[in-house]
Amino acid sequence: MATIRKTTYDDGKWCEQEYVGDKLNGRWTVYFANGSKNWERLHKNNRKEGYFRQWTEDGRLIEEQWYHQDQLHGLWRKWDEAGNEKIVGDFYWGYPRTAFESTRNPEFNATLKPHFDSEPPELSNRIDQILGTMRRPTLRLKKDSIRQDAGLSGKGSYWNHVSLLGADEDWPSFQGVPLHPILQIDCDEIPLGDSPLKQFSLITLFAVDDVANTLGEDIVLRAYRPNEALVPVTSPCKTLDEPAALTFAGSAAAYPDENDLPPSITAYLQDHDRDALLHHDEKLLSRLGGWPGWLQKGCLAWLDSFVLQVDSLDVENWNCGDCTIHYFFLNPTGNKFSWIQQMC
Repeated sequence: MATIRKTTYDDGKWCEQEYVGDKLNGRWTVYFANGSKNWERLHKNNRKEGYFRQWTEDGRLIEEQWYHQDQLHGLWRKWDEAGNEKIVGDFYWGYPRTAFESTRNPEFNATLKPHFDSEPPELSNRIDQILGTMRRPTLRLKKDSIRQDAGLSGKGSYWNHVSLLGADEDWPSFQGVPLHPILQIDCDEIPLGDSPLKQFSLITLFAVDDVANTLGEDIVLRAYRPNEALVPVTSPCKTLDEPAALTFAGSAAAYPDENDLPPSITAYLQDHDRDALLHHDEKLLSRLGGWPGWLQKGCLAWLDSFVLQVDSLDVENWNCGDCTIHYFFLNPTGNKFSWIQQMC
């Protein structure tokens, strides 16, 4: 049985919310002090489901949105004082409808996109099979002390150290200042059967010591194939922290973030108390392979294949502000990396 919870505000407005148990089920309505509706939104099982409408104090409708499974799904319309309608957008599961037709991430297109039109009741007999197709192995990039007999001059995997450059390369710099070495990965050391870096022998990462803006300028990732000549190099600048060994550790299998999952699957997992698998403890840490952890909604669909993410908190004195996670992607031909950073 539904109950109405009422909240009053200092300006004379109030709201009424319909609950069944501890979940929003029905209308959430905010009223002006004169008793007319300010806005109203429909909910089902704690998710937005149906219309959102907003009115002026004299009762004129000025905005309408439609939701399904907590996502914008349908027309978003507004009206001016003369009653002229403006279509803000036409949405499909939270994405602009026309743009959804041109998503490019191969994993999103092959594994997630086919399930966007499913409804939660349809999933009960095949949810485990679907989740199995989404599960990906991932490796945690850890920091360990360097063995005394290992040294820092040869090919290897390190934090805060780069030992090799291409034969015809200079140490990267930005505005005349050498970039700091962030990490180096010997791709032959990666203990992952289908490594996203399997076509490379070595990758190196450099960056400024604060917020980066452009890949190839103030943050630089270089990748070398097995037949490329490499030469030893000494860093021309002070490292941000003491060099350390970069080692690989198994992690909980990665699933797509709930920002990227088809809404019906997210709803099913939440309703059946299985959504914990979307929130494993290491999703925001430095990792290689799997799925990126917590990209803002809509980002993944238009990016290339995920390779790795680097948490700047793993590097002392790398002051990236609020944008602490750096994500790297590789295009289908394997010859161009892309990068974004996110606030976490």
